Amino acid sequence: MPDINYKLIQLEEVDSTNEYAKKLVLHEDILDTYVVVANHQTHGKGRLGRKWESPRGMGLWISIILKPGKSHEEMVWTNFMVSVTVCEALKELTRLLFELKWPNDILINGKKICGILTETVNKNKKVFLIIGIGININQQDFPGPLDGSATSLFIETQTVWDRWVILEKIMSGFDDNNINLSPEIITRWKSLSGMLGHRITVVQGDHTFEAMATDIAKDGALVVERNGRAEKLYAGDVHILVN
Repeated sequence: MPDINYKLIQLEEVDSTNEYAKKLVLHEDILDTYVVVANHQTHGKGRLGRKWESPRGMGLWISIILKPGKSHEEMVWTNFMVSVTVCEALKELTRLLFELKWPNDILINGKKICGILTETVNKNKKVFLIIGIGININQQDFPGPLDGSATSLFIETQTVWDRWVILEKIMSGFDDNNINLSPEIITRWKSLSGMLGHRITVVQGDHTFEAMATDIAKDGALVVERNGRAEKLYAGDVHILVN
């Protein structure tokens, strides 16, 4: 159990830690940072309505509830800060090379090991941020659709990891980065990215196109070059093309 300075809620099973966190915000007075941890999610949430596979005891499935008061700009920075915090924590614990992919994936050897989903809840004219984090830790394999595209810390290191150690490391970095939140976090994100300077495919609904990923704008948009022109992307599913 980690030494913590936030409110910890432990659940054996839940549909989704993000959904649980939303209900908590709506029905309780949230005066501190809360972290909801589940041993198993029956309907874990990924981006674009996808399900996040959350087998019992095999990963870190959490949602962080932040107190309101952040500006829109600070909310954008927070999204990048969480990715940086988790990436740096995993790197320090394992000494492996992890890379960030816009908007909120963490990869190792081209495979996804962590996904982050940020949502908001409006209550009494205040906006609460809910940050869902799913990290594959001790899975030895993945079901068919994910085979070849997902990985875990166990697969990469052949070591069984303690999820509480990982949570404590993440939250320690989270506290420091949240207190010192600034635009510099986007620069740190870019230094950990494995996609800038590479060609990518972008899927937006039924529309798919190729482009060159060149930068992250101050407002969090992915800047790409397509047909000789720079464009900003605020949404989409991005895949790095292998040369």
